[in-house]
Amino acid sequence: MPEPFDTLTRLAEDGGAPGLPPAEVRRRGDRLRRRRTALQAVVATAAIAVVVGAGATLTGGSDRRGDPAPATQPTRTGQAAPTIPAGIALAQGLPDPGGDGTVVGPSNSDKAALRPIEVCGTRAYPVERATDRLSVRYEGPEDFRGREVTAYDDPSVAKLVVDGMTRAMRDCPREDAGGTTAVTRTGQVAAGDESWAYVTTYEQQGQASVGLQVVTASRVGRYVVVTTRADEGGPADAQTRLGQQMGEVRSLLAGLAGDHVLTHDGYGSLRLGMTAQEVTATHEAVVRDGPGCAAISLSDLPAARDTADGFVSARLGLVAIFARRDVRTEEGIRIGGTRVQVQQAYGGGMDDSAFVSHVVGPRTSYVFGFDGDRVVSIALQREGQDCYQ
Repeated sequence: MPEPFDTLTRLAEDGGAPGLPPAEVRRRGDRLRRRRTALQAVVATAAIAVVVGAGATLTGGSDRRGDPAPATQPTRTGQAAPTIPAGIALAQGLPDPGGDGTVVGPSNSDKAALRPIEVCGTRAYPVERATDRLSVRYEGPEDFRGREVTAYDDPSVAKLVVDGMTRAMRDCPREDAGGTTAVTRTGQVAAGDESWAYVTTYEQQGQASVGLQVVTASRVGRYVVVTTRADEGGPADAQTRLGQQMGEVRSLLAGLAGDHVLTHDGYGSLRLGMTAQEVTATHEAVVRDGPGCAAISLSDLPAARDTADGFVSARLGLVAIFARRDVRTEEGIRIGGTRVQVQQAYGGGMDDSAFVSHVVGPRTSYVFGFDGDRVVSIALQREGQDCYQ
C-alpha cells in the first residue's frame, strides 16, 4: 500500500535549509500564531515541491487531477438535523500536554473550535452553518494540532464544505505575508466518501528552512472532519505527518459512518494473531471447532449459512478475516467495487490477476478477489497463514 505521501527523498537531496536557533523559531512562531488561520504554527521557511496523495506528484501550485465536483445547491431532505454520535474519540492520540502543553476540549465551545482558515483573502473553512460541532485543540512548544467534526443538514451540504475548502486552497498556491511566502500543495487521499490534504511549506527571500503544516478535510455522509498539524518539521517529515493524521481521520470516519470496517490489523476488537480463546473473549466472533483451523462467525452481522468470516490457526492464531458486502476496508473499498478503485486506493500498476494482494501493515495484507473488473471478495490476512490457499 502506498504512503499517503510519495517518497520525499528527492526533496531532501535538493537541500533542506539549516534549522533556526530555538529562540528564533519561537519568535517566528509567536508572530505566526497571530495570523488568522487555524494553523497557529511556528513560522517556517521552505519553498519545496511537496508530493500528496496516492501517486500524485505535485510540481506546480496544485494538482489538477481529481478536481472536486462543481458546487451545487444542497438537497434538503426534511429529516431531523443530525448530531455527532456520542463516544467519538476526537482527542485520541494527542500528546500528553504535561507542563508545557495545553488541551482544550473536546467540546462544542468556541474556545475549542478551529479558527477560520483564510487564504489569499478568501474564507476556506468554515463556509456553511453546521447543525453540530465537536472540536479539540492541542498546543505545545512548536507544536499545534486541531481536530473538528461538523454535522450538516444533508450530505450535499457537507460536500459543499469540502469542495469549497479545496478550491480556496488550490486558488492560493502561494501567499505572501510579512516577508514570508506560504507554498501550498493540494492532493486527494483515500478515506471516507472524499478526503483531501493541503500541505504548506514556506520560503523567505528564496531560502528554505524548517517548518511544515498539514491540513486535511474529509467527508462521510453528513459529516466533515478537518484536522490540522503545524510544527517545525521539514519536507522529509511530510509523509509521516500525513500518514499519522490520516490514520486518526479514518478511525473517526468509521465511527461517524456507523458502518463495518475491516482495518489494517483486524475488525472491531478482533486482531490478527489472537488465539481462539482471545477471539471468544471479545464477544465479537464465535469460534467453530475444526481440525487445525477453526472458522469464525462475526457476531455483529447476520448469520451466514455455510460461510466462514475468517479462520483461527492452531499455530498462528487468527490469520484471516473476510469482508461481507456491508464491510469496507479503511480506504473505502467494498465488495462490488472496481479494479480501478483498488488501484487508485493502494497504488501500483494495473494487474488483471484474479487475486491481488496489497501490504497494509506489518505482516498483514488485503487480498482482493476479482471477477473481471469487479471486486468479489476481500480478505485481511496474516503473512504465512496456513488455513487456505
